[in-house]
Amino acid sequence: MENLPQEHLTGIEFFRLADRQPLNADEYFKCLNLLRPLFNDPSFASSTPGFYLNRITNTQDDKGNSVRLIYYTTDPVMTLKSIDEFVAQNTDLSIFKSVDANRPTPGPLSKHDPEELRFRNFLNRNTQICLEVLENYGPHSLQEIVTWYRYIGLAKKIHPKLVFESVFKEYSDYFKELEKDSLDRQYWEDLVFVHKGKNFGLHFMVNMIAVPESEYNF
Repeated sequence: MENLPQEHLTGIEFFRLADRQPLNADEYFKCLNLLRPLFNDPSFASSTPGFYLNRITNTQDDKGNSVRLIYYTTDPVMTLKSIDEFVAQNTDLSIFKSVDANRPTPGPLSKHDPEELRFRNFLNRNTQICLEVLENYGPHSLQEIVTWYRYIGLAKKIHPKLVFESVFKEYSDYFKELEKDSLDRQYWEDLVFVHKGKNFGLHFMVNMIAVPESEYNF
């Protein structure tokens, strides 16, 4: 299992259903499911070695919720072409044109330091695991576990491995590959690590699974 390349560009795209109206939680998961085939598209996969998904409020637009895709690309032309062609062929889905969107242009790739790469690798790994568990276990079942851990287990200082490992092993082939490559320990550490002094790892799982969030007390 490969890490993200040190040099890549970052893009941000927002998605909604065809009517472009704000998404409630169930509509968010529906939109997420409509996007799944994009991630298996050979053009997207070969040009986009990693990405992160979450539910987010477009505060600078209409203050409604969207699916946000933050992607790491080594070939922005191919990545954007695959996104645009996919949306054009899937009329139930639409790109929401937010002021916060970012479409990278061809040019020199950005080089990222080890701390930033650790963070981005965690985001990508967490996204891949959660996508599979959402599909194979169900969004509401995963929401229950994530909510319990966020508001009860974490406060009791229970290690996330004790709560999530059995579910991940059963429902995520990606997680099993992490284990095979001895990267699972790093994942558990990153889940409760404060990345770059401000980004608590668990926040990104909570956000992706559309669980209500509040401040963390360290």
